[in-house]
Amino acid sequence: MQIINCAKLMEYSKHYVLFESSTPYVAEITDMMLWKKWLLVGGLMLLAPLPTKLFAAAHPLWFAPFISSQFALWSAKEFAQSGDWFDCAEEDAADDAPLFCSDQIVIHRTPMYALVSFASNHSPTLSPVLTLSSDFSLVHFNQLQLGLRSDGFQLVNIELGGGSLDIEKALSKAPATLVDKQVQQLLQRYRASEPRVLLWQTADGQRFVQWSSDKNGIQLVYSLTNLTFNPH
Repeated sequence: MQIINCAKLMEYSKHYVLFESSTPYVAEITDMMLWKKWLLVGGLMLLAPLPTKLFAAAHPLWFAPFISSQFALWSAKEFAQSGDWFDCAEEDAADDAPLFCSDQIVIHRTPMYALVSFASNHSPTLSPVLTLSSDFSLVHFNQLQLGLRSDGFQLVNIELGGGSLDIEKALSKAPATLVDKQVQQLLQRYRASEPRVLLWQTADGQRFVQWSSDKNGIQLVYSLTNLTFNPH
């Protein structure tokens, strides 16, 4: 596993916010430029996650367990007692599953709204699922993908424009350089605002994020299990 120079990546990340453009043509070029930056920094994107420990301290305490198995997950009781969360479950809901919402928070320099859901209280295990939502912009699009990498996530599956690419499966059959080219070709074919679903996971396979985005917004769903992959 290649671990890239964190200081170098953070230096490159300063340029990401400069790539936003209101013109469609430049936006297309922007998507290509971003991929070249990622390739320049770490080679194949999914093979260059950053060490999670270096970044966990920059996140809220409740967020760290969703990106690393090194941190204990919060219980429903802890979310209920936290001043950052409020109970938003409907009183007449069919089950008694805990549900918590937050006011606007900032994750990876992106303003977002968060929701944490649990299985029913009658379930033997209560594994929380975190959903983060934001408006769409190229700045948010770029910062959140860079943020996922900085948290140690690797891109493993892409659903985009009616096409799909299982990166893990592709790597088992072809050299990384060829898979890298396939990833580039698929992503560069569409603008950032094109609907897509991206599946990310940590190197140890213990944490997952399903990314869904289109011109109206970006949603990230963090879980401890591989969610059913549902493309748009």
